[in-house]
Parts: sequence; structure tokens; C-alpha cells
Amino acid sequence: MSSFAIILIIIVLAVIILLFGWLHVIGERANVADWGAGWTNRLDGLNRLFCRHYHHLDPEPLHIPDSGPALVACNHVSGLDPLLLVAASHRPLRFIIAAEQYHRFGLNWLFRAAGCIPVDRSGRPEKAFREALRALHTLKGNSGMIGFAAVKDYVHRLEDAFARINDGVLALDSEAFDVLFAGASALRDAVEKACEAGHEVRNLEPEMGALSALAERPATA
Repeated sequence: MSSFAIILIIIVLAVIILLFGWLHVIGERANVADWGAGWTNRLDGLNRLFCRHYHHLDPEPLHIPDSGPALVACNHVSGLDPLLLVAASHRPLRFIIAAEQYHRFGLNWLFRAAGCIPVDRSGRPEKAFREALRALHTLKGNSGMIGFAAVKDYVHRLEDAFARINDGVLALDSEAFDVLFAGASALRDAVEKACEAGHEVRNLEPEMGALSALAERPATA
């Protein structure tokens, strides 16, 4: 290999390294939402710059609370919609996504990192319930192993509520859905804060009370 080729390769590598370093810095500066990892936070910042400067996104943010459960519903007209929503939100958004898209080759790692929720559209809700129960059971065991007793007890109560619905004992009406949705959101928040702090931080008593009231409802006729 000639000296010129070696010098050219070195220059190209130096440019690539400088480019990644520049993207790292500007992504970190533009980051707003905390996605739980440094590299995902930098992607958040780069996406905001992309949407703001290339697509001229209106700086008006989504009006959602700083904490607690929130459901964002919108029209979905193109593949750009999730990027624009993320750029307009000061909190991470966890998207519901078709399972066949979630498992698409080359993108599954990104959807997992973003906390997307895959939905099987084949018309088998009982399978989704079984998977939810299995995930809760695993989380309950792991919480007990690392000493998150409050999270463990809360997951046990949430698991019971899902099991009653799965068995047909409890109707999944709007009230039950609201309680379970708020409960799942509180659980995610509690686990994220506990992992970040190294000990339990989130008070789950209000949600625990709501689950207890749900459990005391009479059985479905």
C-alpha cells in the first residue's frame, strides 16, 4: 500500500472520529427527555435538532404532566410521526407498535431501547394476557432478589388483578382499564427510579389502594 493511500485512510478515520465526537456533543446538548441511557439521550437530542431544523417543527411542546401516567393519542399518517412526537415531548414516549414492525430486522434494537410495546394484531388477546402475566411474575421474582420489597408487593397485587381479568372474574371495563394503566405506569416509574438511586424511592401506596379497591369489586356475573 502506498504512502498516499495510508495517509488518505488516516484522514478519513480522523474525519469519522471527529464527526462522531461532534454528534456526541451536540446530541448531548440538545437532549431534553431522560431515556435512561446516555446513548439514547444523545439520540433524543439529535432527533430534536433534525426535526427542528430540517422539518421546521413548531417549538410548541406537548402539554403533558411532568410525572405520572399520560396517554398521547394522535393521527398516524407517516413514519415520521414518532420522531416528531418525541421531539415535541419533554418526557420519553413509549409507543405501541405492531409486532411485525417491532421485530423488523435492523430496527428491533432501537424499538427495544425506546421501550416500544409490541402488539400482536392476529386477534389473540389471551396470548397477550399470558405474556403480561409472565412478565409480571418475572419482575416480581427479580424485585424480591434485589431487595425491592415494595415493588415486589405491588407487582404481586398487579399480577392478581391481571389474573382475575384473564380468568373472567373481573370485567375489563373503563374503570379497570384506567386503574391498570395507571398501575403499569407507576410500576415503570418506580422501577426506573429504584434502579437509578439503588434503592426504592417511589411511593406506590396510592396505586396500591386503587388496586385493592379493584380487587374487592364483585365478580363478573
